[in-house]
Amino acid sequence: MAYTGYEVTASDLLSSVQFHCRHLTTGGNFDGQSIPTKVQVEKWITETYYDLNAHLAAAGYAIPVTDTEAKGFLERLNVYGTVLQVELSHPITGRRGEENDRYKTYRDQYMEGLKIIETTDALSALGASKATSLSAYVEVGGRSHDRKQDLYTNADAVQSRFIRDFGRDPRVTSGGLHRLDNDTR
Repeated sequence: MAYTGYEVTASDLLSSVQFHCRHLTTGGNFDGQSIPTKVQVEKWITETYYDLNAHLAAAGYAIPVTDTEAKGFLERLNVYGTVLQVELSHPITGRRGEENDRYKTYRDQYMEGLKIIETTDALSALGASKATSLSAYVEVGGRSHDRKQDLYTNADAVQSRFIRDFGRDPRVTSGGLHRLDNDTR
């Protein structure tokens, strides 16, 4: 079975996962006799790839990412996400049944990588393209005419320091633009 994942060089993902989880391999490699099996690990690599694509799409990136530098960053996250699944196949370590410390470490690293994707433009700096235009981040808001009238007539409301038409060229007619309370200040 083959897998799909973010990798710069073919077969690097599986090799990296085997390296990080060599205590669970047979002679350093996942195979049909190891727990988990090679087929299961390849499935988890693909699942992690899809998870990364979901996070990338939510952050506005065009998927799949094809730039080599960005793929290098995502390859590391693909490895960490897969190692999480492998470690979950052995959830308890030690004699007392403590939770798996390796799982917690890889989870923290994976979550930190997802946080970088979601909160920064680091992947854009590495060459990944955004699928969302900048206009998606612009929001226009305001108050309705009736709400403005209520604010101007409310004695407790702090009045605006600048009135409408402030700073306009006096030679331009206002076309009916004025303060709602008809103040002539």
